[in-house]
Amino acid sequence: MLELVRSSPQPRIARYDPAWDDLDEAHAAVWDAVRHLFPAHAMVDQADYGCLVVSWLLREGARRASHFAAPVVIRIEPGLLLALWTCDEESRRDIASLQAAIVEEALDSYDPHSRETRCGVIVLGE
Repeated sequence: MLELVRSSPQPRIARYDPAWDDLDEAHAAVWDAVRHLFPAHAMVDQADYGCLVVSWLLREGARRASHFAAPVVIRIEPGLLLALWTCDEESRRDIASLQAAIVEEALDSYDPHSRETRCGVIVLGE
């Protein structure tokens, strides 16, 4: 197997596909509604049980190590997910935009440099 990899004429390029391209419609609507609360280079991924996980790279200067911000977990309750999945695009956008205030309030206690998430899991649709 190693010889096959070494003998391949194709150059090896790291593949980078933004995770937000893989979000389903409901999760993408919520991300679009709250992404302005995070740095422009924040990355999001859709996890099981209706969760979005958000983090971003923190740079501490040119010669210091880089690490990721403490992750922010946004859980979307099943009822809200169902509402987002079954409505039209305009309603989906409206419902998702109502959730931004909840996320913004929860982020007040958030410290991206913390080794532990202090804001806990942000639950939408309770």
